[in-house]
Amino acid sequence: MGDLICVLVPSYNRAPVIKVTLPTWLKSKWISRVIVIAESTSEEGINMYEEALTRLDRMYNKITYVLNKGRSGSVNARNKLLKLAAECNCEYAIMADDDYVLPNPEHPARMAKWLKINHVGAVGGRVIMINKRAVDPDFFLNTPIPIADALTKALGYVLLDVRNGPRYAEYLTPFYMVKREIINKIRYSDEYKGTAFREESDVHEQIKRLGYKMVIDPHVYVYHIGLEYGGNRAEISIRNRLYWKARNHTRFLKKWYKQPLKTWYLITSALILTLYRPWHLPTILKGIRNGLK
Repeated sequence: MGDLICVLVPSYNRAPVIKVTLPTWLKSKWISRVIVIAESTSEEGINMYEEALTRLDRMYNKITYVLNKGRSGSVNARNKLLKLAAECNCEYAIMADDDYVLPNPEHPARMAKWLKINHVGAVGGRVIMINKRAVDPDFFLNTPIPIADALTKALGYVLLDVRNGPRYAEYLTPFYMVKREIINKIRYSDEYKGTAFREESDVHEQIKRLGYKMVIDPHVYVYHIGLEYGGNRAEISIRNRLYWKARNHTRFLKKWYKQPLKTWYLITSALILTLYRPWHLPTILKGIRNGLK
């Protein structure tokens, strides 16, 4: 079958959904292993996970899973997944959410081809929402001219373009693949709290500073069910979501950038978030202030 491609899936309080989503990955001949960290706050939830994962493993014989009662959080779960991927000698690891559906079984092979280029460390695809979320202040700038990356450099805020390409990109979506030699060199940081905004950016920044480039291929995509229950997102008000976006973005800038660029990026990000919801300016400013502490 070729290279060992693993899919890394964290799941929290969503046992029913993996019965639908995981088979779309398991059916692909290019996927050698699906590794799952499944967590639930109840014994009933853990039993549901165990029943579903055991059944799927009997059918496909390529699941590794760890069950945990409680909640360790997205960052800890993803770091455990990266560690397991290294232990399983995965040649390539795909980061995925539990409510991602793989529509084309050939997508993993296409992603792996990009990573055979020596200087390419990660390749990302599109995440196509099939349900409109009640709260979703995430920004995509899909224009006829690919200017999102240039604006990201100029403004310091992630403005993703997932239609123009394939091309090198500043940042990727949460759906991306990395190669073996950097699986052990990257980790998610627990300094990004709440909605954990920019936790992926932090990993992507690590990849870039290891000397690799990143590619977005719009011909590779997953369908995102976009559930409003369970997961590490759960239900959160727009006010709180903007607070955590401002706070975590500030933490990211403080970690990776120096003056005067850091101050410029703080100003532009505050303006972007304020233009999105001007009546939440006090909350945005509070997030920036706490991010600087």
